[in-house]
Amino acid sequence: LDASTTMRGKMSDGRIKLDGAKDAARAFIGQLALERDNLGLFDQAAVIWYNETARTEQGLTNDRAALLAAVDRIPTPREGSRIDLGLQYAHQQLLVGSRLKAGNTPAVVLLSDGEPNHTTLEAVYAAAEAIKRSRALLFTVGFKDIYFREEVLRRIASSPDRYYYAPRAEDLAGIYRQIAGRLVCQ
Repeated sequence: LDASTTMRGKMSDGRIKLDGAKDAARAFIGQLALERDNLGLFDQAAVIWYNETARTEQGLTNDRAALLAAVDRIPTPREGSRIDLGLQYAHQQLLVGSRLKAGNTPAVVLLSDGEPNHTTLEAVYAAAEAIKRSRALLFTVGFKDIYFREEVLRRIASSPDRYYYAPRAEDLAGIYRQIAGRLVCQ
């Protein structure tokens, strides 16, 4: 999740955009089948945020309470939009030797409302390419803002149909539901 200063902007209901993004992330986590089924299968997720730095707030797990608590801990937005770092931290969660359960589809869902800054586009593109080379899916969600650069998010997505546009925070939960449904169908 983007935790840069542009996420301080207000939504139509008066809350800051980061709060809307957190609500959508909680809804996404709610869509995942994190409990072990009768075949021993379960989904996994991690929570990573970025601004001038990035942090893995919760590593790859199927613990719903831990994931929800990690979303709650995402800090107040700060300067910087190091999309490259967010992608690198997400990729680390999917690397061989990680806790990724065999048979699960490796995927990254990146939410951004702004233009990468305090980095280069080349660094963002390189981080995205590393994810795609590892055969993980990369979904991007553009959250409309005055600084929004749609072409960057379209380019880094695994394919054009893995880019989504959310003109309002209220649209994020529906988009995350679509992405969760596509992951189940992989």
